[in-house]
Parts: sequence; structure tokens; C-alpha cells
Amino acid sequence: MRIKLFFIVIHFLFIASCFGQKQNNIWYFGNKAGIDFSSGAAVAVSSPVMGATEGTSVICDTSGALLFYTDGLRVWNKNHVLMPNGTGLLGGASTSQVLIVPKPQSATIYYIFHVGDHNGPKDLRYTVVDMCLAGGLGDVVAAEKNVLFGQPFAEKIMAVPAINGRDIFLVTHRLSSNAFYSYRILPSGINMVPIQSFAGPTHASDQMIGCMNASHDGKKLAVAVTMNGGHLYMYDFSSFDGSVSNAVDLSSTFSIQSDGWYDM
Repeated sequence: MRIKLFFIVIHFLFIASCFGQKQNNIWYFGNKAGIDFSSGAAVAVSSPVMGATEGTSVICDTSGALLFYTDGLRVWNKNHVLMPNGTGLLGGASTSQVLIVPKPQSATIYYIFHVGDHNGPKDLRYTVVDMCLAGGLGDVVAAEKNVLFGQPFAEKIMAVPAINGRDIFLVTHRLSSNAFYSYRILPSGINMVPIQSFAGPTHASDQMIGCMNASHDGKKLAVAVTMNGGHLYMYDFSSFDGSVSNAVDLSSTFSIQSDGWYDM
């Protein structure tokens, strides 16, 4: 069984559990592919405009209606039209993961978290979308576009709810380090001072590819480390302080191919 697709599915399902099931009703990914769960069943749909090599993210409102989606480079509104300021995001065309995260306690502000891929700069950045702009269709806020956290980071980014039920942790991994960085997202904005945890192996500069995903209860992280050999690790995650600990190497369970696919 190939679990690269499994990681993608678990990613969408976990984001749904974070932000409300209907906010994740629609998925767009790949070459204009998509799935719509609005009816209660999985229905194949198509994005008429987006052809993505890897990471994408989609967000719906609390009633399940599409708001916007992105590939980390561009942002389309619900009418499948590029937002006026929705080009020029500094993600990567081959980045494993892109995230859209609602700002806590806001009905109109959303963060897009994007990171460069292995072919370019390893910058972790965020971009803000305000759904009050463009007559309610939403637009990227020019003053909060491509805001830099730092670099170098791996292609792994994940959102995990904090234990208080309000805040959200953005979790990522530094390159050339065994450090996880967790940034707390609050109603007042993002705390740009990360919680740093040192656990598991160092992710070398040529091991940035691979996804990170969390268990449904947010207590475990699964992290794939690929390129020039590959491993799959499981960690404990604290939704109290955003710390990561207790690395367990699961690689012996899988046959890991050179392209980053995992076979059971």
C-alpha cells in the first residue's frame, strides 16, 4: 500500500477535525482533481484552473461553501478566479505541504503558510487573506504577503489545536538540525518567537522532502524524511506548550523507495 496518498488524506482529515468538518468539505489537488464531501459522500469534482505538482490547501466557510484555495504560489477565489493580489506567493511548485489556517476568533481572516521546495529557497512564510476584500470574494492583504519566519526549513508544516480550544500551533522542522519549531497562532496574531524542541535525528539539507501529519487527538506527529534514503518517525506532541519529544523510528515497517513513496 502506498502511503504518500494516505498522508495526504490524513492531512485533510486532521485539518477538518481542527477547524470544523464543513470547512474541509472540498479538496482540490493534482491536475485539476478534487473531491466534494458536501453531500455526505465523496463525489469527484474538478478545479477548472489549478494543476498542482504537490501541496495544496482549500478552505470553506462554516456552512461548507468554498471560500478559496491555493498551491502556495497563487490564490483562487470561490469563482476559480485569481484574487487581485493572489499571485507571487513565495512557496514552491514542488513543496510537500501548504496550509490555510483560520485566525482564531475571526470569521474573515485566514493565514496561508507556505515554504519553498528543495529546488529553491527554504524560506517559511505566511500570507494573509481577508474575506472582506474584493466585494466579499477575498483578497491577499498586500502588507501581509510573504511575511518571513526564517530559513532554512523543511517542506513539512502542520497545524495542531492547542489544549485551550482556541489557539493553534503551526509546527515545522528546521533543516540541518533536529529542531521542531512551534509557532502559536492567537486571536491577536502569530507569536513569531517559536517553541523549540530537539528530538529525533537531524534533518540534513538534502532531506527536506516529506510530509508531517498529526493524529486525530493531536498527541502524535508522523514525520516522513525523504531524499537520499528515507525514514518515517513518530513523535509525542504537547498541545499545552507545543513541544515535540520521544522520536520512534517506524522505518523498518516500510520499504522506502528513492522517490519518497512508502510501500507497506
